[in-house]
Amino acid sequence: MQFVCRIKGLTWCYMNDIFASLRQGAPAVPTKKRDEMRRIIMDATMKLINERDVCDIKPSDIMKITGLSRAAFYYHFPDIPSILLELYQRDAMPMGNTITDTNNNAAQVITNVVNYFIKFGRLERAILLYAGRHRTIYDFMNARISWRINQIATIIKRDQAAGLARPDLDPIEAAAMSHFAVSGYLTWHFGRSDNPISPEKAIRHIMLTVVHDIYPNISASPSQPA
Repeated sequence: MQFVCRIKGLTWCYMNDIFASLRQGAPAVPTKKRDEMRRIIMDATMKLINERDVCDIKPSDIMKITGLSRAAFYYHFPDIPSILLELYQRDAMPMGNTITDTNNNAAQVITNVVNYFIKFGRLERAILLYAGRHRTIYDFMNARISWRINQIATIIKRDQAAGLARPDLDPIEAAAMSHFAVSGYLTWHFGRSDNPISPEKAIRHIMLTVVHDIYPNISASPSQPA
């Protein structure tokens, strides 16, 4: 009884250390079974992200959906942020790596970005919410955002040389401002369940505001490239 009471009083950080120790001393799980269990946990987490705010998701919710015991859950993941990071790398990154392809024009990039947020807006919002208090996620997302900004800057610089984009803009600064404006706008719309806007309307608003400041002669229609 005293042991149980002491366990209840431990911090989550210390609990994770305990579970880590248990994992180290536990029999090895075959790779195929381990990968399958991790997939089940990640799929259940994604289902919950699409149903509720990530702040309301607890390990016990995932255990309830998957039928896993507490020990089995913590054998595979120490916490929710670790699941989100692996889920993001598995599902969002493959598509995310193509949305700012430097071979595309500005209109194509915006269309790709909107389609990405339609599919992964809630996951993007979820992982960003943890970035401020989880160092691993912070470092990871900081690197991802820096990469996106550099990709966008490359496109702007190319289009400046072609006379399509404003020549007086610093490509990096313009890329950073447009990235945060567009990603913030789309996260606000597609990162919640009560999204009130159509993809076509979102694209038009972005083209008329953020993109138009960089490409003065661009059409509001994504079908007409810059």
